[in-house]
Amino acid sequence: MKHTQTTDRSAKVKTRWATSLTALRVALIGCGQEKADHALPADELYTSSFFRMKLDWAISQGVDQIAILSAKHGVIVVGMDEVLPMTDPYNDSLSSLPKAERVAWADAVTYQLAMEFPFETEYLVLAGADYREGLGDLEHTCPTEGMGIGQQRHFLTIDQ
Repeated sequence: MKHTQTTDRSAKVKTRWATSLTALRVALIGCGQEKADHALPADELYTSSFFRMKLDWAISQGVDQIAILSAKHGVIVVGMDEVLPMTDPYNDSLSSLPKAERVAWADAVTYQLAMEFPFETEYLVLAGADYREGLGDLEHTCPTEGMGIGQQRHFLTIDQ
């Protein structure tokens, strides 16, 4: 997905919010460990093949918006952030944070999601257990929950 497509998608999402009575479908994708070494649009920053598979799968499902769950940045709404401000690669992960910091991250993420998507929203989550746990009581669906990485890769490949 190129940045111009995500910008177009953002305009379509705003229009859909104004004209639809159905829930907005938002994919929440866990960030990847492999990252570019310079600032890029959020959907191009994470470079692992697994991240790309999740992104491609979400697009194939016709979601209205995509957001990335980042241990460092919280929620990055694809198409809303022109360039993720990043000069150096980072290696933050939720699993390496102390519990108090994970709780603070979860509070910040749920607040960010409420601000970004104030209408009825159906969240489709493609992220690891640490990230899903951080969503707390936020209602969501995770089609790959309970699967190992190999099973997830297979699912994301065949279900497009």
